[in-house]
Amino acid sequence: MSVLSFFESLLSNPASGKSAAGTQSSSRPIPRKNAGENLHGGFLWHANRDQVLEAIWGGGHVLPGGNKAIDRLIAPINLQEDKDLLDLSAGMGAVGRRLANRFGAYVTGLEPDEELAKYGMEFSGKEDKATQASVAAYDPERFIASKQYCCIIARGLFYRVANKKRFFREVARSLKPKNPRGQMVFTDYVLENSDRNNPAVVSWMAAEAGADPLSMEGLVGFFSKNGIDIRVREDLTSTHMMEIIRGFDQFTEFLNKYPPDAETKVIISQETDLWASRVSAMRNGLKHYRFYAIKY
Repeated sequence: MSVLSFFESLLSNPASGKSAAGTQSSSRPIPRKNAGENLHGGFLWHANRDQVLEAIWGGGHVLPGGNKAIDRLIAPINLQEDKDLLDLSAGMGAVGRRLANRFGAYVTGLEPDEELAKYGMEFSGKEDKATQASVAAYDPERFIASKQYCCIIARGLFYRVANKKRFFREVARSLKPKNPRGQMVFTDYVLENSDRNNPAVVSWMAAEAGADPLSMEGLVGFFSKNGIDIRVREDLTSTHMMEIIRGFDQFTEFLNKYPPDAETKVIISQETDLWASRVSAMRNGLKHYRFYAIKY
């Protein structure tokens, strides 16, 4: 079955499919609500968006790949005595808690989605990581560098920021210049100008509000102009696509156990549409890269 056929099957029959081996499972207790009896004689699953995201990607996660993707991202970071980091796309705080648990780091998490930030802070509090892995809501368009950090982390963020010139400047100002030099690890979508008019890419950019990826030259240029040297650029498009498929494949198995009610189906359909559109764009020119950079 093709990638698009897989997603089409999810959209037409969200409770079908088989679980893929090696995927993470949701560790969050599943809330149940009497929304009418299902075919198995139980009650239908009622969830908000953050609960749906956890059911797709695993407890505390809002993006594909779970802890493996986080470990792959943070692998180049050299944490010596300075362990004060900034996460600009904190989600529910999974990266911050991972760094706090593994390295004793202190991670200031900022998240554009207010609801995700709220739950992320609650999650960190329950794990006794409220100080080490904080999460707060913010607007990237108004972000101002108020402190310098040894490392900045971002996952799938820059392509969604409208005023990139201003944001990149403030991000660069948030990195320590020396002793040691500030580091950055991030993932982002990259789109070359030659692929921008592909129908699948155009459809994705219309479906995802604010999506406007830079070309590789444009992305590297923005950072270079602000004193940041990109040392590693790894094309993870194929890996990213497979992690998306595994997440939704696992989710179909979850839905077999917890059939959703009508309201939850709407949220599921919105998330499925979004990721299906991204996968289609990635099959037609959009790329997903992992980067490592240092301040010079």
